[in-house]
Order: sequence, then C-alpha cells, then structure tokens
Amino acid sequence: MANIILVNLNAVYLTVPDILLLRIALTAQVLLISIGWIFRQKEIRDTQDKQTLLYLEQQKAFWDAERELQELKISSLRISNELHVQREHLARDLHDGIGSQLTHIISRLDILSISDNSQQKQLKQLRDFTRDINQNLRETIWILNKKEVTCSQFALRLHGYLQNLWEGQQYPQLTWHCSNPSENIILSPEVAVHLMRLTQEAIANIIKHAQADEIVVELRINPPQLNLVIKDNGIGFDPEKSSYGFGLENMRKRAAEMGGGMDLKSGNSGTEIQVIIPVTT
Repeated sequence: MANIILVNLNAVYLTVPDILLLRIALTAQVLLISIGWIFRQKEIRDTQDKQTLLYLEQQKAFWDAERELQELKISSLRISNELHVQREHLARDLHDGIGSQLTHIISRLDILSISDNSQQKQLKQLRDFTRDINQNLRETIWILNKKEVTCSQFALRLHGYLQNLWEGQQYPQLTWHCSNPSENIILSPEVAVHLMRLTQEAIANIIKHAQADEIVVELRINPPQLNLVIKDNGIGFDPEKSSYGFGLENMRKRAAEMGGGMDLKSGNSGTEIQVIIPVTT
C-alpha cells in the first residue's frame, strides 16, 4: 500500500502513473494551445505588416502621382507663359511692321482718291479692302496680346468689329444680339481667334454670294455651351456644289479644333450657320 496513492475525483481513483499521464496530456494541450496562439499572433502581425506595407506603397504611389501632377501643372504653366510671351512678340511685330505699312497705304489711297477723280471708285474699293485687312489685323493683335479672354470681352470686341465693318453702309442690314455675356467664362486666345475668323468668313461669303438684305449675328452663351449663329435671308446655296466649299471646310475644321462642331442649313429663304463649342465657368 506504500506505493499506491488513491485520489477521489468524483469516485474515480487514479494511480500515480495515471496522474503523471494526465499532467503530461494537460501540459501538451497547453503547449499546443500556446504554439497555436503564437502562430496566430504571427499571422496577425504578418497580415498587419502586409497591410502596413501596402498602405505605405499606396501612399507613396499617391504622393508620386501628386508630385507628377504638380510638375505637369508647373510645366503647363511655364509653356503657357512662354506661348503668351511669343504671342506678345508676334503681336508687336505685326503692329509695328504690317500694321504701320497698311496705315501708310490707307493714307496714300485717301490722298489719291481726292486728287484723281477718274479712278475714285476703284481707289475707294481698294481703300476699303485695305482698311478691312487692317481691322482684321487689329483684332488679331488684340487677341494675341491676351493671356485669356472673357466671353464679355469677346462679345464687345466682336460687336465692335461688326460696327466698324458696317460703318457707312446700310445694306445688307445687320442685326446683332448677345445673350448672357459673362466675365466668369474664359476663352483661350486660340478659341477667340477661331470664333472671330469663323464670323469673318461667314459674313464675307454672305456679302459676296447670298444677295441678302439682312444678316443676323447672335452669340448665345449658355454654359456648358457657346453658340455662334450667323444667318441671312438670301438666295441660299447647295453646300455640295458651292464654289466656296474650301472656306466651309476650314470653318468646320476651326469648330472641331475648339472641341465643337458646325451645322449649316441653306435653302431658298436663306442660310444659317451655327457653331457650338463647349465652355466652362
């Protein structure tokens, strides 16, 4: 009996070897649980490390993209400033060179029209033509000198151009209308030039071919669109058979370069040209 220990565990009697085995089993179970917990913690740490690494990589990618964007903005601004400087140089050269020469020609034609009555009609036509060229040049110089043009500035300039063009002439009758001119809508100099040239080309075609007694020019500014409408009550034409199709093609190209389009309708009651381009506030 000296080598036997009896333990009462709910009426279950265990010997010393049984207790040792139980302890070993419990110890092994605790050890397995501990090892499992350690591995679980390692998995959690590994997952956290991976998430942290992924977050850091995403942050780095974000800041790299942000830096590249800022560099692009700086580069774009630098290019824009350089282009503006070049436009200013070109405007100055045009003004001091061709502009002064045209002014001199107009002055000489005025003198000749007074002194030579026999050629007065031809001289007047030549003088008017030269003045038109000079006016177109002035509009170009004005736009080139601008870094940006508001819609209200462009509307005033276009109206002024039309008034100068119609100075001293009654027919065809000109009607001008502008809706919603805004200082908040900005046009690039390139867009302003395109719109001015489109208007000039359309009016020149009307005066030359349409036999119209009324021309209507409308500038409708309704963000996100700007509409330029030029119409007449002339005889109309067939765009497919027109002799000035090249001019129409150039007008369409100008509209496309502004990110918009041009629609043309023509019939016996006249012609309507509508140019639609996107604008932002």
